[in-house]
Amino acid sequence: MERKRMVVKIGSSSLANREGGIAIDRLERFSQAISHLHNQGHELILITSGAVAAGFQRVGYATRPVTTEKKQAAAAVGQGLLMEAYQHAFMKDGITVGQLLLTRESFQEEHQYNNAYATLQELLKRRILPIINENDSIAVEELTFGDNDWLASLVAGLLRADALALLTDVNGVYDRHPHHPDAHKKETIGNITADMLTQADSHRSTLGSGGMRAKLEAARNAQTFGIQTFIGKGDDPRGLQAIMEENGDGTYVYAKPNHLWPKEKQWVGIYSPVEGELVIDEGAKEALLYGGKSLLSVGVREVQGTFAKGSVIAVFDEENEPVGKGRATIAADEMRNRLSEQPAVTYIHRDHWVSTSKGSVFSD
Repeated sequence: MERKRMVVKIGSSSLANREGGIAIDRLERFSQAISHLHNQGHELILITSGAVAAGFQRVGYATRPVTTEKKQAAAAVGQGLLMEAYQHAFMKDGITVGQLLLTRESFQEEHQYNNAYATLQELLKRRILPIINENDSIAVEELTFGDNDWLASLVAGLLRADALALLTDVNGVYDRHPHHPDAHKKETIGNITADMLTQADSHRSTLGSGGMRAKLEAARNAQTFGIQTFIGKGDDPRGLQAIMEENGDGTYVYAKPNHLWPKEKQWVGIYSPVEGELVIDEGAKEALLYGGKSLLSVGVREVQGTFAKGSVIAVFDEENEPVGKGRATIAADEMRNRLSEQPAVTYIHRDHWVSTSKGSVFSD
């Protein structure tokens, strides 16, 4: 089999005992499945939840906490217990593991984003298994990922993975609650609709913070990167191999074709803060969206805000509809001074431009 790169996410409901603590037998089955592919030469990246579930009893809570400070205290204790269990499990197969703790800020701050990428690439080069979790002990509520499904899709995009596997205790996506007698499993999904997301709201575990909706939203995000997602079970020692061979016990969400995002354009298009705006005419809009051109001063009607060279700026047409985002080649004041200059000056180079299509960004 051709060597592939797969991001595997395991949720709290698959790793934790209902009364609290880590279900070591289940964790070891997942580890065996990952080890099996790793030892065949494939590149695996593990996104794990479970720190809160693993630690809340040790802190002294009778049930899983609901307040932020208690969840963070439980995570602070549980993260060490979780990594200790993984280290022990993978050591049996001679696999070294490395831990990364991330927050949304790790993607929004460019230097953190680049550092995370470089670290992951180096670990994979050295055949070390990266194990990633959200930094639950310090992440504020607005910077959290939702049981790490969204985090898994971001990591898959960052590393341009071949596949994303969101492993759970339900064997796929159903058209209604899986316990309903008339429920039918969806073997494949091409387009994730609003109705699917609404229906999935009812499929939630008591141990995890995500649910089926979070998985579908993560799968839809992975689609934009051109990555296929599997949602279902995978704790059999050969389970991940079956998933990679498209024989897994679950649902496959197909990738969208021709969506290959270079790392730099991912950051510009999705994560970067916008520091200014340009308004452009119809000719410049056509050139950017369909002509494969850079944005020149001759097509710019207005420069808004104060920003430095290299800042990410948003571009709008004269009807105030978004056209895209890109890096400014010069500062805002210089742009204003050179609007009518001949020959025309490049304000955003094509290599640092991401277009907007019907409300979503795409790499072109």
